[in-house]
Amino acid sequence: MSEDRLIIQSSPEDFEADRTANRYALADVQERNEKLDDIQNDIDKLRQLAPDDPRVGEAQAKLDTERSKLQKKEKELKQEQAQLSPGVKPNGYPPPGASGNTVGIVVPKTESAPPGADSNPPVETETEEEETYSDWAKENARTWLGEYSEPMHAFSDAAMSVGGDVALVGGTVAGVGGLLIATGI
Repeated sequence: MSEDRLIIQSSPEDFEADRTANRYALADVQERNEKLDDIQNDIDKLRQLAPDDPRVGEAQAKLDTERSKLQKKEKELKQEQAQLSPGVKPNGYPPPGASGNTVGIVVPKTESAPPGADSNPPVETETEEEETYSDWAKENARTWLGEYSEPMHAFSDAAMSVGGDVALVGGTVAGVGGLLIATGI
């Protein structure tokens, strides 16, 4: 890859994908180089057996051409790898610290309490707006308990009582009906 090539990344995932693709391509080139080394060993053995055979020279020339192509490709991939390394910032901003772009671990400010005791901190208002809202909420809670809660509970108790009576009568009717069917009356 030439040095004047502009790499534009649309997301960190794309950047990581490019780095991974580069690593695989570089590993492939290195594997092919190892195979060329094996072929070179075979050519050396053939040269010992038949030093005057022109086919050995032709094979050596093809091998040298292939090796120079691979060396050029490896050099390009290593340059690309250097551009894609974590030290290179694709957007010009400095890299984040050890905790990335977070503020770190957020832990509530609570103190340990003895077993069974409440370990939550006391609720205290911090601003006047919160205090106003807190007062309003307390007042509405008292109104709810005094004016609405008790009548609603009384109504639901009465409804449950009537519903229970209806269910009891329905169960009795079903039992009598089952008895009539069983006796054939």
